Amino acid sequence: IAVVGATGLVGSKMLQVLDEQKVHIDELIVAASERSVGKEIVFQGKTYKVVSVNDAIVSQSNTPSSRIQGPARENNCSSEGLPLSRQKPLF
Repeated sequence: IAVVGATGLVGSKMLQVLDEQKVHIDELIVAASERSVGKEIVFQGKTYKVVSVNDAIVSQSNTPSSRIQGPARENNCSSEGLPLSRQKPLF
């Protein structure tokens, strides 16, 4: 999961809600504007360094979801074939 604007009001609230809902997260990327890059955010007992939005995009370019090919990618679908716009919300 990537939280863009993690150091701002909405991003910090998103992190709070994810923590309160005890959402299991295998990987967390906290991204924000250039002036927040390098700051540290503690989430679920782990410390994460804030990266720029551009760096967050580049670091995720080799994830399984970014490698969706063929009709799923062309139709804006997830790897399971579900339309991205119709994904079930976390909460």
